Amino acid sequence: VFKQDTYSILRFNGAYQPVKNFKFSSEYDLTLYKSGNSTRFRFGIEYAYIALGMYFRRGYGGESNGVYGKLIYTLNKNFAFSASADYGRYKIDEEQESKDDVFALASRVEWEPVRNLRLAVELQDVRNKIRSYDLRLQGKASYRFVLPFSKK
Repeated sequence: VFKQDTYSILRFNGAYQPVKNFKFSSEYDLTLYKSGNSTRFRFGIEYAYIALGMYFRRGYGGESNGVYGKLIYTLNKNFAFSASADYGRYKIDEEQESKDDVFALASRVEWEPVRNLRLAVELQDVRNKIRSYDLRLQGKASYRFVLPFSKK
């Protein structure tokens, strides 16, 4: 849809778990491209192995709003598998009058070999107005910096 350049993502996550197996979560991403920046907000709820949520993205590459659902299976503290579905509406150009539909399915395997270092492989199938079939395999490595908050 548009030329993809190297980018960096700054991501901030927050979660509140009022009772066991039930959690509210939020996320803010600031993506820094050579040609501009993009922001994304995500809000969700999780219960046991099910997550539902919504997202809003604005900036470089257009804007989009959508909803998602996700099933998560944690094999042990180091391995997790997930499958997700995402439906959204997007527009790439500010002059575009109406938004187009996008639908995505994804399957992901995550491994945490050492504390806070996470490696992931994800298979995605994305369908939109421009591409009726777009299969992608992506790899990701991330390190979490955790700020502990305690109740005193």
